[in-house]
Amino acid sequence: MLELNDLGFRYAGAERPALDGITLRLEPGQCLGLLGSNGAGKTTLLSLIAGLRPPQRGEIRWHGERSIGLVPQQPAFHAGLSVAENLQLFADLYRLRGAERSARLQRCIHDTHLEALLKRRAAQLSGGQQRRLNFAIGLLQPASLYLFDEATVGVDAHSRQLLLDAVQALAAEGCAVIYTSHYMEEVQSLGERVAIMDHGELIALDRVDDLIRAHGRGMVELELE
Repeated sequence: MLELNDLGFRYAGAERPALDGITLRLEPGQCLGLLGSNGAGKTTLLSLIAGLRPPQRGEIRWHGERSIGLVPQQPAFHAGLSVAENLQLFADLYRLRGAERSARLQRCIHDTHLEALLKRRAAQLSGGQQRRLNFAIGLLQPASLYLFDEATVGVDAHSRQLLLDAVQALAAEGCAVIYTSHYMEEVQSLGERVAIMDHGELIALDRVDDLIRAHGRGMVELELE
């Protein structure tokens, strides 16, 4: 579906590039977990894939339809509108109509457990509830590739699992997913493959089990009856 070839990007005045030689390939139905500390380049990489910034070096090549759903790190909704009004507004922006509109609205509300919050103004929601609204808006858009940028920060454990289930459902339906997180257990549970970034470079890319075998040291395995 998507190929990244030797991507590079440097912000004006920065001492070193935010991205340096990123090369990877993503297939339909594949979930790629993206790990890295703050400043590793994860958000910059997603912004290039989403078309929010042009790459300064390298190439982004799409095979087939280019349609993207994005759940950004920062809230992307209208604080003065209610939850329901936000969802209806974004359904209009995504040009959803008829039965598809109704079905996608019902699904994203159910998957993010927003049923009891539909009449609340977005500004009155807690931080975790705002994250769930942000998540729902991203899920609402029909897409072949979904990008999640630390989408569960500040969300309680129960709600986090609901959101992760929704991400897994997207991959099961044949959508590709790139999911960035600081939570290793999230990436391990979601990703068929894991990419690890550091200072703008891709330092590891493999299946979870293969990465653990190749790089895990001092590990103890317990088998309980």
